Amino acid sequence: MKLTPADRLVIDNLPPYMQDSLKSYIIFGREPTGFMRAVICNDLFTAIATATVEDMENIGKLLNVMQNEFPNNSFGTEAKMDRFLQNHPYSNKSFPA
Repeated sequence: MKLTPADRLVIDNLPPYMQDSLKSYIIFGREPTGFMRAVICNDLFTAIATATVEDMENIGKLLNVMQNEFPNNSFGTEAKMDRFLQNHPYSNKSFPA
């Protein structure tokens, strides 16, 4: 599955801050931080340690979105995330925050 900025991720069931973070990563190639980075890199200990109550309430939905909507090469390990960002057409480009 190859996403472009015109594609729409099916993430409506997630809180807005998670939606923004996922769009920023998948569509615009911005490196995630904190909890989201830990989940994408499959770092359970850091994900739990940095999670808010709302993060924990939505982690199942987030994992479901990643499994069903993300390109397979974009999550699972830090190396996969790094390669995804390195090969992303918009990575390292300036976009408004």
